[in-house]
Amino acid sequence: MGSLNVGPESSAQRYVVLALCGLVYAVTYLQRVMLAPITDAVQKHFGTDIAGVGTLSSCFFYTYSIAQPVVGLMVDATHARWTMIASCLVIFAGSLVTGFVRSLAAGYVGRALVGLGCAPVYVTAIKYASIYLSPERFVFCPGILAACAGLAGIIGSAPLKHLTDAIGFTWVCVGIGGTAFIPGILIACLGQYTSISAAEMGKASLQQFKAGLAEMFHNRGSLFLIPLMLYYFFFSGGSYTISSCLGAAFIVNVNPEISSTYASWMFTLQSVGLVIGGVAMPFISRYTGRKPPHLVASGLIALIMLAFALIGEADPPGWAFGILYTFYGLFTACASSVGYSMCKELVSVAIASTVIGVFNFFPALGGAIFQNTLPLIIRHNPDGGYRIVGFIMTGQYALAMFIAIFLKETSPCTSTCIRSQKHRGQREVQPPTPLTPENDNAQTSMLLDVRAETAITSPVCST
Repeated sequence: MGSLNVGPESSAQRYVVLALCGLVYAVTYLQRVMLAPITDAVQKHFGTDIAGVGTLSSCFFYTYSIAQPVVGLMVDATHARWTMIASCLVIFAGSLVTGFVRSLAAGYVGRALVGLGCAPVYVTAIKYASIYLSPERFVFCPGILAACAGLAGIIGSAPLKHLTDAIGFTWVCVGIGGTAFIPGILIACLGQYTSISAAEMGKASLQQFKAGLAEMFHNRGSLFLIPLMLYYFFFSGGSYTISSCLGAAFIVNVNPEISSTYASWMFTLQSVGLVIGGVAMPFISRYTGRKPPHLVASGLIALIMLAFALIGEADPPGWAFGILYTFYGLFTACASSVGYSMCKELVSVAIASTVIGVFNFFPALGGAIFQNTLPLIIRHNPDGGYRIVGFIMTGQYALAMFIAIFLKETSPCTSTCIRSQKHRGQREVQPPTPLTPENDNAQTSMLLDVRAETAITSPVCST
């Protein structure tokens, strides 16, 4: 058992480190969505239009997506605290560049740095939780991180709009970047744990990564990952475009009589829907399975986007957009909150971490591409561009619903839970296996496998 990771003896120190990890993760989500409610300030700062804002936002997702397949390898190959402080340094540096430069090209570099720095944070937080918490407590970690992201989404809407109006875009960037940098330093100081040497861990992780890729491409079950990846390319590509770029701007351009401040408050309701859906859907999916939420959510969001495209003729009030965005966030969370569980269940546990890393690439890539292309349509169609985008996104989510038909149901609950309840009384209860030196290492390995498997069931947000 000498190879086990061991954290600080003080439980208070462990929870402080985990709380700091949650704070840094909330900042990464805030970085992801921060441009959506302040597009007018961003356009003024860089002297650009909504298409330029879309490209600026997409730079975050390009580097974020490219880094996803290897972030787990990087965290294992180095100590988690060094990964976290390096991430926070890159986030802070990118925030400084984005805030102080006036050139749009330099702004692209700043946002790309921010995306690169944000990429390893979630995996690093999960790493700490798997070491510091017992399996019984660890299962709550993904939900807590999702709540942190939801809170950041609420802060990164109307409150961020008011703060930007008060102190300006430059100091907002500096403040958000610094909010990640300070906890990163504290994690580097407090987040100790001992394990096998970094060199041995790095070599083992690289070998496991290569073996996982090889098995993924030769595993017949991996074929079902293709429709799942395509689904989230279109589904998350649309949701990232709304949450990170077009959200509040959609409202004020469909109805110019609505102020940008009021629009940002209505857009806040999207984050409220995300929190509700993200918390509720994992429990609901125990009874519905994994596939139905993907079908229903994409179909209903297609109708919501159609409503966005059609109601512009009636100059709808702001509260109407608020209702639409509430349900938009709710249904977005309904699909994404079970997508990672489906991805994990399609392959063996041995390669699940590798597959999750590869899978993460496609939602972020979709967000990057659609944030580049959809604002260009608005640029070239100043009068009805937002209606055109609404119709395009209607088709985009309808296509995702069509792809969902080909998804493979992976949840065992819908087919076995009733039978297991029926025959529970017929099962013999086996006595626990006594702990001996011979089976100690095997049970320890199983414990770590359970923690690793649980760590990858949480959505990104995931969005």
